[in-house]
Amino acid sequence: MGQVSSSCDVYAAAFCLIHLITGVPPYEMESHVFRILFEEHLPKSIPESLILLLQATTDPKLSLRLSDLAEIRYLMSEIRSNPSQVPRSLAKRKRERAYQENDTEGHSLKALSFYDLSDDTVAKKFSGHEEKIIFLALIIFALGFILFSFLYLLLFYR
Repeated sequence: MGQVSSSCDVYAAAFCLIHLITGVPPYEMESHVFRILFEEHLPKSIPESLILLLQATTDPKLSLRLSDLAEIRYLMSEIRSNPSQVPRSLAKRKRERAYQENDTEGHSLKALSFYDLSDDTVAKKFSGHEEKIIFLALIIFALGFILFSFLYLLLFYR
């Protein structure tokens, strides 16, 4: 998260295309774990291969995002020539993405939020407890402030 690279341009161009196809701006679409769920807005006539290409170019994880323009151009020409057949590299990416969305025990990690996706171990450990953690952090901060104020009064106003 927060890294600027050529894949950011690919991401933006993909969402411009999604906006043109659906007529719905990405900010109005539902999102989940930093991923905008555009698939439900696409017309039924869009082939699966194009949907997979759009998913590969809009993946929130840079390691999974397709960003090589030559490969994208090649995949688009393959999709244009045979829309019903999913190119192998896109099928492989779909499997890798499905594997990374599940932990080793097969539990889905789609419920993650609030944490940087680059640190999956933290996200696995604390998923679903964000509100509790924030609340505890605020309580600790408040207690620290009260303690500091009490000590300040004791030391300087005797």
